[in-house]
Amino acid sequence: MGLSNHRQSMRSNNFIMVAFIACVLLMTGCSGKSSSELKALNPYAQATLTPGTGLGDLQLGKTTLGWFVQNIGSGTISVIAGDETAIELSFLNGEVSFLFVISSSCQNETDAPGKRLDLGQDIKSFLSRYPGCNDLPLSSLSVATQQSSQADTFFKGSTDRGVRLWSPKSDAYQHGAELNHAGQLVAGEDQQRENLGRLEFPVGIYLYYSEGEGATPEEVQSGAPLSPERIREIEASAREAAKNAVIKRMTIFMPNR
Repeated sequence: MGLSNHRQSMRSNNFIMVAFIACVLLMTGCSGKSSSELKALNPYAQATLTPGTGLGDLQLGKTTLGWFVQNIGSGTISVIAGDETAIELSFLNGEVSFLFVISSSCQNETDAPGKRLDLGQDIKSFLSRYPGCNDLPLSSLSVATQQSSQADTFFKGSTDRGVRLWSPKSDAYQHGAELNHAGQLVAGEDQQRENLGRLEFPVGIYLYYSEGEGATPEEVQSGAPLSPERIREIEASAREAAKNAVIKRMTIFMPNR
């Protein structure tokens, strides 16, 4: 498999995602780390992540965007456009992300179907202008580590099968036999800072593991062939990562949404 195809395997071939980032002006800038939001998220740091269901009382298909913004916050806002359009709210530099797929009724209410959703800088103002969008249900949520150690990682809970961030890749198979379905639009994939492989398991969970250095975004976008020396560097990095591959991101979603 070519390097560009390998990188694309991280995402669905059915989605070409373009994220339009609108940073909310928080007390600490655009990092999504306001003290009130951290306080609201803290109860979930040790919660159980259940595939296809949720994280603690944050329930897929039930928790609404309006409730979430009112009770948790808005973090850093992204609008992700592809075969579907979604609002993603991310916190802690992408360690925790929540995705709300835009319904046709919400998009029609904004009077901009098929166009970029105009959230501006204030999602509360957006929801006030378009109250029907308050009812968008939580479609996916993702927890990850962007840190160099488990101790510094925000989420220290586990899945319902006991898999944690920083667990060995082999622990992922506590969730059963690996699936090979077409990818879905899920939370967190635009927040990744390193090259990760992805495993899918039944009921709605992706587990991502370290794969080594990989080609840089610039190398992928250029489309130019990599030099033999660069290919050897990437292959050596992948072999080293495979020796001690660990889980770096865990994402749940509603299958067959």
